[in-house]
Amino acid sequence: MHKLFDRCVRMGEAVAMLFSVLYAFPRRREHFKTIVQHIYFYGNKTMMIVIVAGAFIGMVISLQGYTSLVRFGAESEIGGLTAYSIYRELGPVVTSLLFIGRVGSLLASEMSMMNINQQFTCLKMLAINAYQLVLFPRFLAIVISVPLLTIVFCLSAVLSSLMVCKFALAVSTGIFWNSLEYYTLFTVDVMHGFWKSLAFGFVIAWVAIYQGMSAVPNRSGMAKATTSTVVSASLLILGIDYVITALFGSML
Repeated sequence: MHKLFDRCVRMGEAVAMLFSVLYAFPRRREHFKTIVQHIYFYGNKTMMIVIVAGAFIGMVISLQGYTSLVRFGAESEIGGLTAYSIYRELGPVVTSLLFIGRVGSLLASEMSMMNINQQFTCLKMLAINAYQLVLFPRFLAIVISVPLLTIVFCLSAVLSSLMVCKFALAVSTGIFWNSLEYYTLFTVDVMHGFWKSLAFGFVIAWVAIYQGMSAVPNRSGMAKATTSTVVSASLLILGIDYVITALFGSML
């Protein structure tokens, strides 16, 4: 019972912190400049990982999909199969999981270190809104970065799939693109993955900031916050992915 009450209290604290962050929308040009800098920093740190992961996943899906389709004489549909699975599921989910490991853990440890050094206390003593100066730019930068990186992942995966189909599976470029265009729609499949990645970015930013801000101000607390961010955000993303697919999969 005590653990349940403690979880409810932490959930309430997390929701209150979220509203405080969202309320601290920046109103100066310098704040927007900081947001752009963080988008570049987070994206630059994760770009190469996303490109490489997307390339290998695209190649693997092509090989596995071709092996299954050739049994039914439908190997010409490999482009649509690959793009459909990447746009709707693998793109947003894998990108978000990679982003958690690279940026989510970094943000949680950064917030924990600022707590240890009492930087938020110093900002409060100087009458500076830490939510507006520190938290909101990082929050919004993550929400924007995840969809952008998802687009990069999808492009890398589809192009690598095309290369495998053309040079290893003897599927012509025209057949590949014709299948892709026939089985995937921008307003349905691409946007489905985009809205998922936007929701995932929101969850990653929320979990990372809360875990860092609520961590015990010592080294063990920082380590626990970093681990909790990776585990909690990853499980939430997988759960939310199922909920979105179950509720809106046929609509989006």
